[in-house]
Amino acid sequence: EEEMPFLAAINRTEWEKEEQDTHETLVRDGKWTKEFGDRCSELVFIGVGLNKALIHEKLTSALLTKKESIALGGVAGWRNLNDPFFDGSAMDHFELPRPYGSGS
Repeated sequence: EEEMPFLAAINRTEWEKEEQDTHETLVRDGKWTKEFGDRCSELVFIGVGLNKALIHEKLTSALLTKKESIALGGVAGWRNLNDPFFDGSAMDHFELPRPYGSGS
């Protein structure tokens, strides 16, 4: 089975009935945002005896607050942070959704 890209990555003028129905379902289920559409990330942990509460606590404590994000200059400022992945070239490998990226 072919994997469908994020619906938000497909130009709305190219949506057929199936995509329109999918959009309606995503909106109804609260899985569509004005900013990002259906784009999302999932982090999955598989193991025995994992401490779900501790994992949640540690990940939550690593999130930027709104104040911290603003202090960095928002998304544009994040691009100036040290990038430990891809020898510092991670942004060259990914396209950000508008209005954040320069995408086509």
